[in-house]
Amino acid sequence: MLEEACNRKWIWLSGCASSGKSDFLAVWGLVNWVVDPVNTLVLYTSTSLKEARLRVWGSVLQYFTACCDSKGRSLLPGKLLDSVGSIRSDDGVHKYSDKSGIHLITGEKTKLKENIGKMIGLKNGACFLWLMSCRTLTRLG
Repeated sequence: MLEEACNRKWIWLSGCASSGKSDFLAVWGLVNWVVDPVNTLVLYTSTSLKEARLRVWGSVLQYFTACCDSKGRSLLPGKLLDSVGSIRSDDGVHKYSDKSGIHLITGEKTKLKENIGKMIGLKNGACFLWLMSCRTLTRLG
């Protein structure tokens, strides 16, 4: 997975349950974001926030919170907002923005317009979009 992710613009991962897809994408997203947090946006899609916590977002949280000091403060350049599925990037002067960071976009029909709006007009230096659980995501058309 790592070799293909490094060498290709587009990758497709499929596999049985517990084959490491979500863990790989969680780590790959965090690593790419940490390299340039102000200019990088990582978007994960999932069916719902509740389901995402059992899948990729749960892995993102696990690895993000593992990078904390003894007082629970993050050593990574972001602020976790778990209730909305977001890690906002610190611009270097402790101002946090949704324009970069790591965000979860759910496929719930009630939030379709809001979630499409999050993707329109993105102008980040690096943008990663991971479509998870594609069979059950809401159709865009």
